[in-house]
Amino acid sequence: MASKARSASPEGWSGAEGQINGKPILIRAKRLLQKLIPNRNLPFLFVVTLKYAVLDRKGLPTASQYDVIGRFEHEVLDAVDRLGIGSLVLIETNNGAVRYYCYVAD
Repeated sequence: MASKARSASPEGWSGAEGQINGKPILIRAKRLLQKLIPNRNLPFLFVVTLKYAVLDRKGLPTASQYDVIGRFEHEVLDAVDRLGIGSLVLIETNNGAVRYYCYVAD
């Protein structure tokens, strides 16, 4: 797997890009992840997968799909943190899907 790290965003996220079996993988992870997990108040790992049908030439979501993905992240996943019921810690985009890794209370 070839990879390269990207700089951290001001919102507390870091990113990395790479390839698995010739397909791109994009990772976004919360900085200071080791301080978030394990967390006795958020003991369960909950993974949400959004599959997409149309790929760009690199095998990633198209621009219009990224709009939908962005709305989902903003409206649903941000609420998990905001309401204190969990914490979104990692986002993986690879092989026709976006996977969201959240630790939740129950």
